Amino acid sequence: MLRRFNYTGRKKIPRSEVSVRIHARDGQPPSFDADFNLSDLKLPGHAMVYVEAYHRASYMRFPYGCVSEVRPPRDRSLVEIEGGGTAQFRLKVIDESTEHGQVLAEADGIAPVGADDGD
Repeated sequence: MLRRFNYTGRKKIPRSEVSVRIHARDGQPPSFDADFNLSDLKLPGHAMVYVEAYHRASYMRFPYGCVSEVRPPRDRSLVEIEGGGTAQFRLKVIDESTEHGQVLAEADGIAPVGADDGD
């Protein structure tokens, strides 16, 4: 039996509460929209929310404001991601009130849905 210890108290964000949709544009890098619900996790309102896109060695982080006031950034183009449409995503909530930020909650390995997909 594999047993895991959670010494930091990090919460798991259920993948069912997160969805990412990729938008392909002719001649331009793909962009994305992320929808998520953090209300059931009882996270502090000042904690910062980030959506990260990654594929192999490429990575981008997009700030979404704080838990109490989520605001997606205007530019969500995946310009630095190789094969942008095949990127995976993670959602992180980080308490940056101390010198070293602490990850409070995370969802990783989120597969996006393409604009043309029904998946």
